[in-house]
Amino acid sequence: MAPREGVADALETIIKYDNILCVPEWKRGGYVIRLYLNDHPPLHVHVFKDGKLVARYDVENHVFLLGSEARHFGRIKKALRDAGVI
Repeated sequence: MAPREGVADALETIIKYDNILCVPEWKRGGYVIRLYLNDHPPLHVHVFKDGKLVARYDVENHVFLLGSEARHFGRIKKALRDAGVI
């Protein structure tokens, strides 16, 4: 299967291939963006930089969740757009 971008595509892939445990992941702008299966609502991604969690982004309401590092917001939003997450 070719790589697919965007949360909707990732969720569709998970539904189609639900017998395979996977974590959709995108790498953009030096960030690693992950969508964890069976995570708590709201639907959100985790964003890592150099192996450290720097943000969680609510893809339904388009806001950063509590605990996200504000200094990364501009670059993370660009990475999320480039990955098709927002």
